[in-house]
Amino acid sequence: MPVASNLMADEIDFMAIQSLLANHCQECHSGPKPSGEFSTEKLTPGIGSIVASSPFSSDWERMIRRLRAGQMPPPEADRPTEVELTKATRAMERRLETESQLRPYAGRTDTLRRLNR
Repeated sequence: MPVASNLMADEIDFMAIQSLLANHCQECHSGPKPSGEFSTEKLTPGIGSIVASSPFSSDWERMIRRLRAGQMPPPEADRPTEVELTKATRAMERRLETESQLRPYAGRTDTLRRLNR
């Protein structure tokens, strides 16, 4: 039964994140010239499995920091409720944490070179 509850929790997380992006982010951060040169379009396809080792994980982390700090959405824009914001950012953090545990990424390691010959 825990598998079914995990799947349901994943679906709820996905809906919370998708709702936040669709209702509060994509109007400004999509299209050919996204605001702040930050596009949510590159994040949306991978939202089902945010991969911590992907090049976009830092974008997810940046987005979480801005949302938590109240920098985004900007004050003049339609803002999510505290409940909606908390639910979505926690869902993003859970997914990043889960993926980082499943797929640890040590970064790029340089190739060792022989020093003789």
